[in-house]
Amino acid sequence: GQIQTDANNRLASIKGQLHDQAQSALTRAMNAISIDERLMLSNEASRLLELAVELDPGDDHLSKLMMEARSQASAAQRARQMIERAAALIAQNFDSELAQARTMLAELRDYAQDERYRSSVNELFSRHLERAEIAMDEGDTAEAATWIEAMREEPFRLLGRRAEVQRLENEVRRDRQRRTLMVGGIIGIIIIVMGVSAFLTRDQWEPIINPPPTGTQTIT
Repeated sequence: GQIQTDANNRLASIKGQLHDQAQSALTRAMNAISIDERLMLSNEASRLLELAVELDPGDDHLSKLMMEARSQASAAQRARQMIERAAALIAQNFDSELAQARTMLAELRDYAQDERYRSSVNELFSRHLERAEIAMDEGDTAEAATWIEAMREEPFRLLGRRAEVQRLENEVRRDRQRRTLMVGGIIGIIIIVMGVSAFLTRDQWEPIINPPPTGTQTIT
């Protein structure tokens, strides 16, 4: 009986140590900045909890904690793969691939502090900025405005509002104002030309609008 009691006490002590170490690893994983660190800590917690569950398969709390650790590890693994995939799409530098990469990175806001994530977002931002500048050089302000609008959305918000975006917005605004003034000037010139033409040809069209009086027959 004493041996059994000692064994149970030691088993409970080992299980408690495994639980505490796993809980600590999970807490550090949740606070980790790097995805690799989060993945490593989650896997460590999962391994410790697997040992604890083997010691006491009937402990529901340990089983639930083990599932949580596995879920965190799976999420971190998926996030790392998505960042790698997004980086590959950005490197291809096609419009459709850039849009797909932006959607993928926008889903990973919980990993915004990861260095590789921020690097990918920064590279994607540079591609958008480049597209907007090309559109401005070609005089396509609508296309430039579309790229600028995309740079205001996720995942670019973590980078803050950059001076490059403000500069492009000002250029688009000035270009639109210049086009509006140009169109207004052209319309004004057309109106003036039409007015001058009407004045010079009034002898031709005025009798049609205001015909002169004609004599009427009288009874004699």
